[in-house]
Amino acid sequence: MNPGVQGTMLAIVLLILVLFGWGSKTLEDAKMTPRMAGLWLALYVLFSGVTVVWPYQIQWDVAGVVLPIALTVWEMSNSPNLTQRFHWWIGMMTVAASLVILMTLVPLDPAFFLLEAESLYVIVAVLFAVITVRRPFAALSMAVVGMALATMVDPLLHQRTEVTRMVFGGGEVRDLLLYSAVGVLLFHGLYHSVVRLISRALKHMLKQQQPEGGPEHV
Repeated sequence: MNPGVQGTMLAIVLLILVLFGWGSKTLEDAKMTPRMAGLWLALYVLFSGVTVVWPYQIQWDVAGVVLPIALTVWEMSNSPNLTQRFHWWIGMMTVAASLVILMTLVPLDPAFFLLEAESLYVIVAVLFAVITVRRPFAALSMAVVGMALATMVDPLLHQRTEVTRMVFGGGEVRDLLLYSAVGVLLFHGLYHSVVRLISRALKHMLKQQQPEGGPEHV
């Protein structure tokens, strides 16, 4: 299957699910209606493989770079809390930095890692995003934009190919972005629900272990 096809197929599936009400918590966090989310996903599908040329003849895939970053910046601009914006950016930079480190280490000794490179990148992005923040849309954007930034920095850092011959956010990158997005949507709510249940159970156990009369005074 050609690079980018899986990402496009996943985007179409997400588009259908969102229009039928799936992912309501993520949309509520983003203050976005299902129609608006469907519009962004439709734009992703329509502009997959469409590139724009910026200064120095650098090519950018609209769906793989421009749309994810534009959506995140737009959502950040609607957030009045500067602390949340700061944590948002720190989270994305952390995901991007972690992935760049992995993208440096994996080609050196692929046999050392149990998983394939692409699967490992997605798992790391999803784990960092899911564990770091409770807001589902913030976690989603952290994983997706962090992945997009890492895939732009890695070839520049290691000079894997000439910049003018590259398409930043190409087919393989779009697949990684969509798999990361689906991973966050599937596991973010589940992870935080389990954490809340464990936290409540521990608090209940601690209360039961405390003596009813309180601490004794000598």
